[in-house]
Amino acid sequence: MLYSDQFFKDKLIELNRNPCHTEAKLWVGVALASESDPRGIKILKEAFDQCLMLGEPIYSLWAALAIKTYAPLENIQPLFTRFAMDQANRDLSFEDVSVTQTEAHDLEAVSELMTSLEGEDLKSQVSALALDWSAHDVSKPHYKVTPLLSAFNENILSQLLNVLELRSMQAGDLLIEEGEEGGGVFWVCAGTVDISRRNQDKETIHLATLGSGALVGEMGLITRSPRVATVTATQAVQVLVLPDKAYAMMDESREVVHNALSHLVGRRMLQNITKFSPVFKAIPAEGHPELLSQFKAKVVPAGEVLLKQGKPGRGLFLILDGLVEVSSLGSIQPKWLREGDIFGEISLVYDSPVSATCTTARRSLLYTLKPDKFKALVSRYPEIQHTLAELSLFRNLDGLYTMT
Repeated sequence: MLYSDQFFKDKLIELNRNPCHTEAKLWVGVALASESDPRGIKILKEAFDQCLMLGEPIYSLWAALAIKTYAPLENIQPLFTRFAMDQANRDLSFEDVSVTQTEAHDLEAVSELMTSLEGEDLKSQVSALALDWSAHDVSKPHYKVTPLLSAFNENILSQLLNVLELRSMQAGDLLIEEGEEGGGVFWVCAGTVDISRRNQDKETIHLATLGSGALVGEMGLITRSPRVATVTATQAVQVLVLPDKAYAMMDESREVVHNALSHLVGRRMLQNITKFSPVFKAIPAEGHPELLSQFKAKVVPAGEVLLKQGKPGRGLFLILDGLVEVSSLGSIQPKWLREGDIFGEISLVYDSPVSATCTTARRSLLYTLKPDKFKALVSRYPEIQHTLAELSLFRNLDGLYTMT
């Protein structure tokens, strides 16, 4: 892709207004490197070093992968090794970035300069700003934990870095399409993406907008099930990709990556559930971390009976991804549980047989809590008993079902 003079003018204005605009510096490096301009690789190498010291791992990794992409003859392995060592040794208690004061710029004069520069003169000016890191105070880094990458030791992370790919997307490009199979996991380095999903009426519902550092697509890699949402670039986007084929070819580290992905997805879902579930609302917020740590991830194939009507309960279940059919003797139509639904706790609380059979309708990712751990939770927070009694009565009267 060729970047226009307007692109470089925009970055020059951004860097004049904010000399600490790290993302703009990296964009300049990527743009020049993509045109085989050696200044681009120089900028990216400097950005890699500076971002490590500033505690901006996603930007460091973006710089390293850009060098690998646009300068394939460069020996990138030392950068990967440094990155892995840095992540493994980081102290997560860094203070906020402290930026030194810079003199105010005359933006009107800057604007006039923008209209007069073009071509090589423009690139030279913006390159100089992209290489200037004097406004950053690296003595007080603000370390940002990068989803997934921060969960690995040095050896595993080194293996993972070697299979990552850098991709450039434009506004309107699809990273992930609802219903498709595979595709991998994406880290957003720069730009923003929209998350959307179709409802039962086939209408597209906007769910969220995510930016730099966001991780998307991990659920499909774990469960190997169709994508449940569409991810669309809203502007020019740079993403790091762990392709599903590369993931499948990883050796012993694949299990570690899989477990880390499951844990990440599970904690994210559980944190959402604690905000809305009547069960978790009955537990003080300080008790949530301990509760979350007790859940275990499990991938279940289609057709597996999780709970059998008339049998003792087997624990608390939370659906992270999947579909569960609920049927009972005498019922005409089955009911369905989907992502975010919890089931199994009523039979545990009342120590009674399960009231309906729950069977996976497709491959599903579940989080489970063993009966003894759940009962210990109830004894510690007896208000859960009252909450569930009211909920059970309401659902029996209303004909609704989401828990057994």
